[in-house]
Amino acid sequence: MGFMKYFSLLIKPTSASCNLNCRYCFYKDEAKKRSVFNHGIMEYSMVETIMDRILNYFNEQTMITIAFQGGEPTLAGLEWFNHFFDYVNTHKKDFHHLQYTLQTNGYTINDQWIELFQKHNILIGLSIDGYGQIHDRYRKSNDDRPTFDVILTNYHRLVQAKVNVNILTVVTHDLAKHAARLYDFYRQEKMDYIQLIPCLPPLDETSVYAFKPQDYPLFFGKLWTCYIDGLNHGYRPYINLFDQWMAATNGIGAAQCGANGYCAMQYVSEADGSVYPCDFYCLDHYRIGSWSNHDPATLMMDDTTTAFLNETTLPTLCTHCPYVQMCHGQCKRQRVCFMDMTNGYCGIRAFLNEHGSTIHQMGQHFLKQTY
Repeated sequence: MGFMKYFSLLIKPTSASCNLNCRYCFYKDEAKKRSVFNHGIMEYSMVETIMDRILNYFNEQTMITIAFQGGEPTLAGLEWFNHFFDYVNTHKKDFHHLQYTLQTNGYTINDQWIELFQKHNILIGLSIDGYGQIHDRYRKSNDDRPTFDVILTNYHRLVQAKVNVNILTVVTHDLAKHAARLYDFYRQEKMDYIQLIPCLPPLDETSVYAFKPQDYPLFFGKLWTCYIDGLNHGYRPYINLFDQWMAATNGIGAAQCGANGYCAMQYVSEADGSVYPCDFYCLDHYRIGSWSNHDPATLMMDDTTTAFLNETTLPTLCTHCPYVQMCHGQCKRQRVCFMDMTNGYCGIRAFLNEHGSTIHQMGQHFLKQTY
């Protein structure tokens, strides 16, 4: 197929609407800090405007990745998604190659949704915060019902239907104390693709739920020990952070923008067509423009985009760190979870001090298998 351009877009078809009331929801916090909390469901006309802008802009071989996120994107309904895919399939050219992901809490997944995921080969990111006791502590429905049993059942239905699923677990300060039990849960449920997401505090605030710098070596250190034990017994899950560190300790950059210490334009599209550079910063003063009157190039060249991309600087805590060339200071929004600037403490440094050599060795082992 030769050289191919790449473009990614994150769409929030239901804005901040959700059928769960998660205690730590970072997007609810962001939305509350905007002049408009919730833009509702994206109009069909905006769907068509966005996809016209993108498909008309790229006139050569291009891989276009579209991620649906929320809030809870399935609240847009099956009809909305069918319209989206029908419109794209009608208007795309042979040189447009589309791939899709959808992040969901999984609470309302049924046979019709599973058929949609199968038909369009959608990679599902399913939010499960580990075993039932910890999950139900934080992820309740809007009428305060526990959700774990329903979501775990739906996970197994997705797997049985051969839908590709990644497990998304938000690691709270509470969960950080229970790494071994979390790992046992993954192993018991045969979960092979896992993304661990440090729980962010609200912007410019503190939170009892948030993952803290001291949690980093405690949680990830114990989890790494469990991971090695699992390998010795034939269980090798793909855990995003461990794969990232195994690559980084062997000189390979990460796929995630934040892990490389700089920001990249994410083209986050709210339901009204507003565009933001990053899902962590969907705030009024970071609003770049709208798909109504911009294409990808003009959005990228906007002064707001340039200012946002140039905001990232290396923390002073990183200046003399032996791991700076593999850590790069990480994502600026997530640093509050990793680094205690006041006391000069970095949880990542503590973790790599203890486990860096074995991570490097294991990374070499897997690289030899790959190449």
